[in-house]
Amino acid sequence: TWLFSLLDSYVPEGADPETDPFLSPCVAFDSMLANLPPVSISVGSLDPLSDDSVYFVHRLRKLGRTDCSVRLVEAMPHGFLNMAQVSPDAKSELNIISKWIAEYLQTSVPGTDKPTEVTEKGAQNCP
Repeated sequence: TWLFSLLDSYVPEGADPETDPFLSPCVAFDSMLANLPPVSISVGSLDPLSDDSVYFVHRLRKLGRTDCSVRLVEAMPHGFLNMAQVSPDAKSELNIISKWIAEYLQTSVPGTDKPTEVTEKGAQNCP
């Protein structure tokens, strides 16, 4: 099928996406999942991999993680965020993701007491 052809173009020879957690986080060990930063997934309802996204967040929640979420965006295919220039729904979701990342980055810079300020020009250390 076309999905296996795509997989072959991304997976190195000899690697197994059904057992390698670096290729598929769905098969990652619980200890790996417990150490991930907060997770927010946006997936299109027409994405053939949407079930994997839902399953992944379900696994995180089973570990007691409350800092994870999945958003299912109606009538959007795989890679829909690339259509933000032509799709209002994709643009809206991209804005939601951008705000989530900006909020996540509103933390102290390691090794200093200076907060990180996120502006339209990107993250910058405050003076």
